[in-house]
Amino acid sequence: MDVHHRRHPACFLAFFIWKYLPNKPTDSTFLTKAEAEDLEARILAEETAGAKASGNSKLRHVLKDKQILLVVAIYFTHQIAVYALSFFLPSIIGSYGTLNTIQIGLLTSIPWIFSAAGALLLPRLATNASRSRLIATSTMVGIVAGFTLGAVGGPLLGMIGFCLAAFNFFALQPILFTYPATRLSGAALAGGIAFVNTVGLFGGFLGPYVMGFMEETTGSKLSGLWFIVAMCAIGAMLTRKLKRGTEDPSKSSVAAH
Repeated sequence: MDVHHRRHPACFLAFFIWKYLPNKPTDSTFLTKAEAEDLEARILAEETAGAKASGNSKLRHVLKDKQILLVVAIYFTHQIAVYALSFFLPSIIGSYGTLNTIQIGLLTSIPWIFSAAGALLLPRLATNASRSRLIATSTMVGIVAGFTLGAVGGPLLGMIGFCLAAFNFFALQPILFTYPATRLSGAALAGGIAFVNTVGLFGGFLGPYVMGFMEETTGSKLSGLWFIVAMCAIGAMLTRKLKRGTEDPSKSSVAAH
């Protein structure tokens, strides 16, 4: 089935989410009024202090902020891995032996179950700047380790590797997008997030393209995995440089506030 057809249900869900997903903490139904107001005040204070500390008050400042560009680069390498696995995992599993379509489909779903588990378990641990950076680095290292196992292991080790990589996929994403929110505010924040998402998603095109090219060139469905490993290793190193808006030591008065 064409991949675009399989994604149509998700598009229809956008209308449901738009109407029913709370816009802000005070619109939520699972927080008390006091909790919601306190959380909303903390978020506003963090955005304001971070934007002031990093000097990002206008949309044009986004392109001058090295931290925003760093987030773009990390997200780019991350999306290379996500989309490469999305498109090529069925064919990789199909190369493990004589499997029918149903068996391949069922095996392909396993890493994505781990992906959902990672998204539920890890982001909640990112309670401060140092933990966020540690988890961001750990998830990228996990992706590198997973794809390496997938490249060198047989069917069993390979599947374990892909499950490990997928477990870290969507644990990183929500943490990564908190960084622009601590350095930008207002229209600059909306534009900055759009910039990160748009440029970063280009990796979603590059990953499958390179995987397909290397498969055609070498005749091996696994050869492109080394490109993913190399790109995500770079992404893992870049995560160590991540800083929130109030972590700029030259703005100590704002950080203290």
